Amino acid sequence: MWKIDTGAGSKEKENKAKKGKELHAEGQLLMKKAPGAKNPAAVAALYREAVDKFNQAIILRPATSRYFHIRGNCWRNLSEYKRALFDYTMAIQIDDYKPEYYGFRGICFRYMGKLEDSINDFMRAIHLDPANGTWYYHLGLTYYDLGDKQGAIQQYTQALNLEEKKEKESTSGKRIRSKALYHRGNTLREMGNLDLSVADLKQAVEMEDKNAMAHNNLGLSHFERQDHKL
Repeated sequence: MWKIDTGAGSKEKENKAKKGKELHAEGQLLMKKAPGAKNPAAVAALYREAVDKFNQAIILRPATSRYFHIRGNCWRNLSEYKRALFDYTMAIQIDDYKPEYYGFRGICFRYMGKLEDSINDFMRAIHLDPANGTWYYHLGLTYYDLGDKQGAIQQYTQALNLEEKKEKESTSGKRIRSKALYHRGNTLREMGNLDLSVADLKQAVEMEDKNAMAHNNLGLSHFERQDHKL
């Protein structure tokens, strides 16, 4: 006997999709509030509340990669890297063409000390998104962790070059430039290239005047260059 399609199944799917989007939006709002919370415990509570929203969204729509990705971002912000790694891997299994999935998983691998895996993920992110300086910057950090300072400098420089070429600089792009200058400047000082180190750290301070670490390291480079004798 033929079953008559009453449209109930389609309606149920629509309702699940709608509810999933609502939960996703609610979780995003909680994530936006978290950095401004009054103390670390409050920050963590907001991220965990957001995780609960994304858990519910995933139950409704388990084949939606962005739900796993954003839940992974919560876990990463909570420094729970194994859980974040699981979510980014799930997101990749669903949609393997998203550079940010590989990039953020690469960050987790680096924090977990799995540097070769980290490099592989950043290389994949760069292949998919070659104009994004973010992944070159993080690749530079990984090379530095491996002890390859020259390789790190090359990646920081590539990140800077890409972000400087963009007609309209985004807030995230400016942040990456500042961080790349900061880390390149520190690495140059460790390699004895004090003039270039001072130049990089000066720019980092100009971009983020409230960055105490940049001021401190600029002072160290000046000191090692014996500028204190002037």
